[in-house]
Amino acid sequence: MTETEQKSHGSTFPQLKAPFPSRISPHAAQAEAGVLAWARRFGLMTSEAAVRRFEGIHSGDLAARTYSTAGPAELQLVTDWLGWMFLFDDQGDEGERGRDPRKWATLMAPFHAVLADTHVMAQRTPSLALALADLLNRSEEGMPQSWCARLRRHVRTYIDSYEDEAANRAQQTPPTLAQYIPHRRASGAMYIVYDLAESVVHAEVPLELYQSREYQDLLVAAIDAVCWQNDIASTRKEEARGDVHNLVIVLRAAIKCSLQEAVERAVDMTNVRMAGYVESRRLMDHLLAAGGFSPGCQEEVRCCLGSYEDWMRGHIEWWSYTARYTDIVHTEPGTAPEYIEPLLT
Repeated sequence: MTETEQKSHGSTFPQLKAPFPSRISPHAAQAEAGVLAWARRFGLMTSEAAVRRFEGIHSGDLAARTYSTAGPAELQLVTDWLGWMFLFDDQGDEGERGRDPRKWATLMAPFHAVLADTHVMAQRTPSLALALADLLNRSEEGMPQSWCARLRRHVRTYIDSYEDEAANRAQQTPPTLAQYIPHRRASGAMYIVYDLAESVVHAEVPLELYQSREYQDLLVAAIDAVCWQNDIASTRKEEARGDVHNLVIVLRAAIKCSLQEAVERAVDMTNVRMAGYVESRRLMDHLLAAGGFSPGCQEEVRCCLGSYEDWMRGHIEWWSYTARYTDIVHTEPGTAPEYIEPLLT
């Protein structure tokens, strides 16, 4: 990435370096139209404000930048996943129920039921949970059972992370830096989106490779990099609603510095993480070549790693025009923006 100075939340963050090529799928427009139709089919947006907000996110564009080699059907699936995660995230982060941990835990029961069995639905299953069942069924078709179990485990961890956030919001208690970093890996959904890189190539990373220290080092570096990029870009939005779950805000409290100094520290941390990924990728290429993996398997793994790298670059490019970062809505305590609809009941 060209080392330019970008702006966010009234502060600047110079030289956020993503040393990966910029790529985008030619199927972005098709994926965007598809996710809008999919969300409407499940009743995930009904008001004009909700539709306008969803269109402004540009989920298809993000998917096209982060799964750049995916075919049309595979790109549609990951775009629908991104659309679902944005809607779910808004329920927790911007909805009124995201400030009451007990109520949130109760509302998550149908989602846990879906994760246990996507084919047995309660009579009043919320639309967002029905949409999750559709995504799981489509994603798991033709994939090994071990991969399906891993995906569901990561979705469950993602959902559960919002209960901790609701407790912190209720108490207005920011987590410590040591608490926040592992929490962010769960709440950022990146384990899920990197699992989906395997569904794009219709193959699972071999278990012995996935569980190796070398692969986990590489994976966690790629997760942290995108999560922290997200926090840098969304600081102004999260400050506006008094949210404490943001690396910049956590750093400002931890080291007692100005917002600008915290932004610069977060940028430095993110750059170090991306540089660490590059080094881990070199080790992984050597391990693949020397580890007795078939040429086909090596190529599938490299395609997955290519998506990790697409995420670290494409996410930065997308944030300059997505409504998730550019539209800042100020709301009174106990209220939610008009585009938040009741999708959890």
